[in-house]
Amino acid sequence: MTLGTGSGPGSAGVRGMEGMAMVVTAIAQVAIEAWRLERLMPRLCEDDQTRVRAVSDRVSGWLSQAGVVIEDLTGREYMEGMILEIVTTEVHPDLPPDTIRVVETVKPAVYIAGQLVLRGQVVLGQRSNATERGGSDGTDDN
Repeated sequence: MTLGTGSGPGSAGVRGMEGMAMVVTAIAQVAIEAWRLERLMPRLCEDDQTRVRAVSDRVSGWLSQAGVVIEDLTGREYMEGMILEIVTTEVHPDLPPDTIRVVETVKPAVYIAGQLVLRGQVVLGQRSNATERGGSDGTDDN
């Protein structure tokens, strides 16, 4: 596998702030793939789990040492103003009234050195949708 070309800093054509942004994005993408690998683990046979767990633990350790935090938002209550991307909203009758909760994390949020670098992508769940509460615009038809 070839990771780059050139012989020294800046020789690969990635320089300055644009280059740093590319590095940050690449690290964030590696973090997302490490998170996906963790979620895949239960589906593997025991022998594969052992091998993949060793790789996953090393990658997660390196990311952690570099100040990378991967935040799975599943189960959190949604509040207006949260910085995330809502993929869709689903009806979940088991949720308490007036509660909107993240029922699935499609992609986790990624922070580097405490700064959000990739917003999480989530599926929200709520007890009912607007058409069940009243009219199609959310108001009563009476």
